[in-house]
Amino acid sequence: MEKTEYKAVRFAQDFYNDITADEINDIYAFQKKVKKVALLDMMFDIIQFIVVAAIALPIIIISVKQSTAFILSESFFEMLCYIILYLAGAIASIAAVVKTIRKWKHFYFAKGTIIDLESEFYEADKTHPDGYWRHTITLAVSETECLKNIFYFDDKKWKKDNYIGESAVAVYFPDVHLMYAMMNGEDAENFDKFSDEMFKKKNKAVKN
Repeated sequence: MEKTEYKAVRFAQDFYNDITADEINDIYAFQKKVKKVALLDMMFDIIQFIVVAAIALPIIIISVKQSTAFILSESFFEMLCYIILYLAGAIASIAAVVKTIRKWKHFYFAKGTIIDLESEFYEADKTHPDGYWRHTITLAVSETECLKNIFYFDDKKWKKDNYIGESAVAVYFPDVHLMYAMMNGEDAENFDKFSDEMFKKKNKAVKN
């Protein structure tokens, strides 16, 4: 039998032949999960910034107090510095939240057949003491077209022969260049376990 030659296409539209209502619901549930993790990650960064700024502010006040003492009273100067800090923190927090929500709002999804699979093992770390596997999937979305570089993280290595020819759903967030496979209805739990790795630059997919 002649092997089909697939053309790699950009994930710049939805490919949804034969997709079910349940699968679409899973996609939107997954998008909410991703956005939640991104927001929590962003809020942690903001908290770190505020803590550092709060520690540094008294030092800054002391260093410049002498030069401003003849213009402003010490109490008023300190109050003004704290007001500026809080306003800057509030504005930065609101802007970061809006930016994060917008980045994860726009996405595409696709359903197709797995035609290729590569697995790579990552050594143990604090989050995954036994290590983990990153599976890179090529998904045929039509008789002649396929999507590449779709990731799926798991505790175990997949046997290639068991997955070639199986159906899978993928979701792509273009603003962060992240493609992720969704399979077997286990994605919510699986995403919680491997979300840290998904946000590392080395594990983000690139455009075709």
